[in-house]
Order: sequence, then structure tokens, then C-alpha cells
Amino acid sequence: MNWKVKFKDGVYKKLKFLMANIGELNGGKELALWFTGKWVEIEDGFMLIVDGWFFPEQSASTGEVEIDENDMISLIREYGHDKIETVKAHWHIHPFSNYKPNWSNTDDNKIEDFMHPEKDRDLFVFILSSKGEIVAKVVANLTANIKPFNKKVKFQKMYDDVEIVNETKMDKKLFKVLKSEIKKKVRNPIKKDEWFDNYSKKKESDPTDLTKFLDATTPLKVIDNKDFDCEDEIIVPFEEGFSYYDDYTCR
Repeated sequence: MNWKVKFKDGVYKKLKFLMANIGELNGGKELALWFTGKWVEIEDGFMLIVDGWFFPEQSASTGEVEIDENDMISLIREYGHDKIETVKAHWHIHPFSNYKPNWSNTDDNKIEDFMHPEKDRDLFVFILSSKGEIVAKVVANLTANIKPFNKKVKFQKMYDDVEIVNETKMDKKLFKVLKSEIKKKVRNPIKKDEWFDNYSKKKESDPTDLTKFLDATTPLKVIDNKDFDCEDEIIVPFEEGFSYYDDYTCR
């Protein structure tokens, strides 16, 4: 079973801007949001379509963010019970990195507490960002019927590395402008491409020895052997400043 989280275009752009500018917007401290949306069934699993967010009151530092019961009461008063029922995911940011974020022990403990079976939550998504990347996990509280004992047993299942996608809408006006500019400025393939295509065809016919394909019309370049497994120099096909270093022969 596959799980996906799909952001509506406006939400995704707003979130990415928030992530990239978290230092200036929040002094480099963590930040949390509640995402609203709806679940849909897809061919190989389920997908949450995120269509908005609620911004709760919260306490935050550079290493942790907390939304307590009073903050949730304030949120319910602000938006009402019906709208809060559309909350399907929690998001927060680790503002100290641009790379793929990792869940901390504090994060894991909060997820475990939030999804405790006694709190009667069946399915929820947890999303974590750095300044540059987004990861997500789905936590489900399930019930299994054990037939030999005719007994129902509750258990929890966690799905990591949930795929994140965004509903990017085509900017038709920008597309038309760029398409026109490219059509005016870009000419037909240059001669170098024709030469390299011919060279590649020769190479595929007999890849055992590069020198078989080098004739009097083949431009060559001699370079040092520092980055190659040759005792002396090597030669590579060369054309107008472009060297194809994947194809080289010891000299």
C-alpha cells in the first residue's frame, strides 16, 4: 500500500516560501502548522490532498515547538469545530538545515503521545521540513480481528518516507512568453552535436578501443592524468571547448 501527500499549488508555494525564509520570518526558531485537507483513494493506495493550513498559537525555540491544550482551545474558538475537523496533518520545521530533515527523539515522543489509542485518532499525517526539503509519515491506529479467538485487537502502523507531490499549475502566460523567446533565439543543432552523434555511433559499434574511432578529422585534446588511471597522458575527444572525459584512452 502506497501513501502520498499532495499539496494544492497555492499551499505548496506558500509553504516553500515560509521554509526558505524561516530565519528572517521567525528568527530561526521552529514553527508548527496544522494542515487541512481530504483523503482520496488512488490506484495503489491513498493520498491526502492538502488544501490549506491553520496557524495556531505556540511556544517555540531553535530546538522545539509546542502547541498545548490552551493553544488548541484558542484555535477552535477562532475557526470553529467544523473547520478544525478538516485538520489531517501536523507540520513543523527544523530551521537549521537545507537538507533532508530527520525526526528527533522529541518528535517521535510527541507523535506517540498524539496518536495514543486512547485519544481515538485513527489516521494522521506528520510532516517535517528543513529549509529546503520535506518528509512525511503516516500513522494509523488499526483493528484486527483474530478469528481463532474471535477477538479484536488494536495496533498501530507507521508508514515512513511518504511521497510528497505538489499540484503545480501551468503559468500559461509565462509559458507563451518563454516559448516565443526560445523560438527566436535558439538555432538548429550546431555542428558539434552532429560530430558527437557520429562519434557515438562509431563507439557503439566497437567499444573495445577508443583509438579505432579517431581519424584525421577527430579533434583531440591531451590532458594530464591526475584524475585518470593512466601512467602518462591521456587523450579525449574534444570539440570547441567540450571534452568528453568519459571516453578516454591512455597514451
